[in-house]
Amino acid sequence: IVEPSTDTAPKATAMSKLHQNVAPWEWHVAPGQATRIAAEGRARWLAVTAGRVWLTQTGTGAAGPDIWLEAGARHRLPAGSEWVVEG
Repeated sequence: IVEPSTDTAPKATAMSKLHQNVAPWEWHVAPGQATRIAAEGRARWLAVTAGRVWLTQTGTGAAGPDIWLEAGARHRLPAGSEWVVEG
């Protein structure tokens, strides 16, 4: 789940029971499935509500570090950054 950045980390937001997008910033990413998180003009937070995901920044010209996040973890996505997340 990606949320706008605030001074403190946002509360985790549960996904719908059917794992359908209920807002434009919520996704269900199945194991082995990848999705792109487009750049925005403001910082955001990625919060993992279940499972484990792999996250990497793209579009920088240089490969960034791989980031593994478990359920309950959050990662700040800086303004203007594009990411790929895989379940």
